[in-house]
Amino acid sequence: MSTATNVEITFYGVGSHGSMPHLGVDPILMASSAVTRLQGIVSRELNPHEFGVVTVGVISGGSKPNVIPESCTLQLNVRAYSDQVREQILQAIERIAISETQASGGTKMPDITYYQGFPLTENDEEVTSRVARAFKETFGSEQVRESEPLTASEDFSVIADAFGAPYCYWVLGGAEAGVSVPNHSPHFAPQMQPTLRTGAEALVAAALEFLD
Repeated sequence: MSTATNVEITFYGVGSHGSMPHLGVDPILMASSAVTRLQGIVSRELNPHEFGVVTVGVISGGSKPNVIPESCTLQLNVRAYSDQVREQILQAIERIAISETQASGGTKMPDITYYQGFPLTENDEEVTSRVARAFKETFGSEQVRESEPLTASEDFSVIADAFGAPYCYWVLGGAEAGVSVPNHSPHFAPQMQPTLRTGAEALVAAALEFLD
């Protein structure tokens, strides 16, 4: 599973009346231009063989349609399959935020804050092999397969890494065949059964593999 970092960028301008934009510096224009430019990081700066995501999930600024505010804030989510790519993306975000401020004639540089970071989740090969064997014996080989790398992120590995313990993270199919609804969608609703029963049986099978 990918590494993830949330980023908050606050752009600063100079407030003014909406009918007198020449007397101010518009931070909403800065932020809007940055949103467009940020999309070029993955498409134009990353090696096409590398994975990266830059998603702008929040843009917030202003309180009245006829007022140019003093600030505008973006909140971003960054994903990558390596720490190196993650750092490359974060450096590009900082460069773009500063450049958009300068392009608009802003004199106060943006505030950039990183929060809610998640590490890579990389399964231990030996543990994964044993867990997979236990699952195949329990559920049948046709029901078990290796997952492709997931773009989602988890803090699951933090606990294992803190104790130096090898780990295996697995996922369950919980929807009807042909139905694929991602997390955070209002339509996300796994089938209660057999998902819960299968999940419990998987936990028991994995534990018994290492307790035998």
